[in-house]
Amino acid sequence: ATLWFLTSEVRFVASGGCAEYGCSYYDTENDCQCNPSCREYYSCCDDYAAVCVNSEQDSCSPENCDSYDATRSCQCYAGCDLRNECCPDFKSVCQGEGGAA
Repeated sequence: ATLWFLTSEVRFVASGGCAEYGCSYYDTENDCQCNPSCREYYSCCDDYAAVCVNSEQDSCSPENCDSYDATRSCQCYAGCDLRNECCPDFKSVCQGEGGAA
């Protein structure tokens, strides 16, 4: 009976998602994650794609380099790699690496 209670409690706690947490950096307090790295670690919340991912938010542009925006699904500021929250094109767009055509 005790095991069932714990299982029920865990399921209730895990109901949080990106709509609740926001699209941001890794947070140890969250039961699932809402940042681009969650794909690599298989820790994304069920609603990550619907809430956090779109083509505009999932890439960098010269205008958003060197600024943090908590509403974005990934970041484009110097040091985003330290928090593992850089957009996939951060180096090519913001640091001039990668040889974009």
